[in-house]
Amino acid sequence: MAADKKAPLRALFCGAILDEWTLTEARKKYEEILPAFVDLHKTWKELGAKLVATLDDRMVKGPPGDKRFNWYEMYEVPDMDAVISMLAQLRTRDDAKVNLYRYMRYEVIVGPQVNDIEETVGSCLVEAGSPKVPYQWTATRR
Repeated sequence: MAADKKAPLRALFCGAILDEWTLTEARKKYEEILPAFVDLHKTWKELGAKLVATLDDRMVKGPPGDKRFNWYEMYEVPDMDAVISMLAQLRTRDDAKVNLYRYMRYEVIVGPQVNDIEETVGSCLVEAGSPKVPYQWTATRR
């Protein structure tokens, strides 16, 4: 890895709908909330976040139970400041016509990739030339 190229972090955004989403009429969901949700993600891209993958948990219907989420989004992000800015966008976008935080919440897990797994098994990100974290993770044997 080149010394001047900082390895990105991985951020798993875990999203859940709130009761307000369930109580909102379908027209408002599709004409106002979902377009605002897409616009939010466009601003995240402008912050340097690279969407890697999404997953819609079809086994959850309605508001999720304890520690459950409705969808997941994996990003490569340049640093923790980007993650903080992404979450702040959910509440503080000046141009937002819809307050998305009334309808959904996110929790984020942030860390580097696990080099031993990605290099041994393979990863679409490694194959695409994503910089690797400059440390080696190793399992502890007992």
